Amino acid sequence: MVWGRPAPGLNVRVSMWQWDLDQIIEKGPVYDPETLAERLQYKNIFQGLRSRGVEVETSYRDTRGWLGFANATFAQVRKGPGSATETEVVNSPELTANLGVSTPPVILARAHVSTELSFLSSRHTREYFTRRNSYVDAEAFVRWNLVVYVPNLDGFDVTVGVRNILGVREQIPAQSDYDRSGASTYLVPGAGRELFARVGYRY
Repeated sequence: MVWGRPAPGLNVRVSMWQWDLDQIIEKGPVYDPETLAERLQYKNIFQGLRSRGVEVETSYRDTRGWLGFANATFAQVRKGPGSATETEVVNSPELTANLGVSTPPVILARAHVSTELSFLSSRHTREYFTRRNSYVDAEAFVRWNLVVYVPNLDGFDVTVGVRNILGVREQIPAQSDYDRSGASTYLVPGAGRELFARVGYRY
């Protein structure tokens, strides 16, 4: 990890990692010849898992009340790294990133505005056909949030915001337990656009 402050109010951190796991327990489907159907089985896997990548984080704050941040992570997660059977690990996006900014009271000299943009790259949900090594993918997702905050409005603190302005629902990988009913469900829809308000009173 490398951390520095190249300018007043600006922080930057760059980190790299690699971790390995051995002899862990994994849940997976197996074919039962007696019932002629697939069942779930918990078993030790010996080829191991490896995660490695790089992360960059930066933030800025000044005395006027401006705050900004940005971060991005690139990661590779593999099962059986370095072997002939090396495969990708499901539900492991390679790229995640966030960008945000918060202002001083710019609206009528009373209200702060904050906004955030997040990105999640596509990733495999889980193995669709185990024997064919074919996957179902969750699409890449972008989320945009916006908040207006008014402090001390006659003793009240008021927050009004919108989550997921774009309104696109995130595709969330479903657990394999959903397959026990016979109908396979690989993706479930995430939350859509959401409006919210919060009021607090100081006493």
